[in-house]
Amino acid sequence: MGLDEDLKFWNETWTVALTASPVSPDAPTWRNDIDRLKIEFLQQYLPKTGSVVELGCGSARLLARIGRAVPLQLIGLDASIPALQLAEATATTFGVTIQRVCSDINPLPFPDASFAL
Repeated sequence: MGLDEDLKFWNETWTVALTASPVSPDAPTWRNDIDRLKIEFLQQYLPKTGSVVELGCGSARLLARIGRAVPLQLIGLDASIPALQLAEATATTFGVTIQRVCSDINPLPFPDASFAL
């Protein structure tokens, strides 16, 4: 799949996902259980301050969970506008703020050493 086809696929995927409301981070779902396990593992590696970026953030569920665990500046980068719209909905549902950046990762639109994670 080329880059254009890949972006088209993800735009369609995230557009469909936008039709449903994000699930509460505290709802008893298997996705939330998996997310909690990820955060338990990552907790020891997360910085106490600073900024983190999720490249290809999609729905930004993991990034939002990180923001609930540690008060960090959260930045979600994705080339898909619908993904960034979904990331905003996720941020609202999770009670965090996510700065959204529409960009490809080659090259990254940030100076070197901008993020702790």
